[in-house]
This record gives sequence, structure tokens and C-alpha cells, in this order.
Amino acid sequence: MSKNYFIPKAINPEHKGFLRRMLRIPADEKIPPKFLNVIIGTPINRVAKNPTKIGVRQIKVTRLVHERALLAQTLIGFRQQKKAGFSTRNEK
Repeated sequence: MSKNYFIPKAINPEHKGFLRRMLRIPADEKIPPKFLNVIIGTPINRVAKNPTKIGVRQIKVTRLVHERALLAQTLIGFRQQKKAGFSTRNEK
């Protein structure tokens, strides 16, 4: 039985790295989880301040920025579960 993963198909290749470009983080560095948490915790149409030294110092949190940060945090969680050996599927 072939594994059918939906996330690679759900993410448009043209939009890959879009959040990184919005936050002006270099391509060779990861988005700091602290910054993602601050963006997610900030109400929409407010300014989030970056607690790290990477990227922009402040960014206005729009609905698009909030949704992309939430997706990035979710995908990081999937990657960590995969490294830990957890499986979300019933494998036989």
C-alpha cells in the first residue's frame, strides 16, 4: 500500500518560503520558534516585536501572516513527531 501524504500537495511550490521572505530571514537560517510564538500570540492588526536578532524587528500581524505562522508551527510539530518515531497512521 502506498503512503499518501497530502501536505506536499497542499503547499503551493510558488509560496514555499513566503513567510521567511515576509520576515526577512535569510534562506540559510530557520525561523526562530520564539518569533513564531510571538506572531501567533499577537492579535491581528497589531505589531509583533521580534525577540530574536534574526529578521525584522517589528511586523504588523495580518491574517495572512498569522495563518502562515500557524502553518509553519504545525509543520515543525509534524517533523518533530516523525523524528521521535510517532506515527499518526495505522501501519500494518
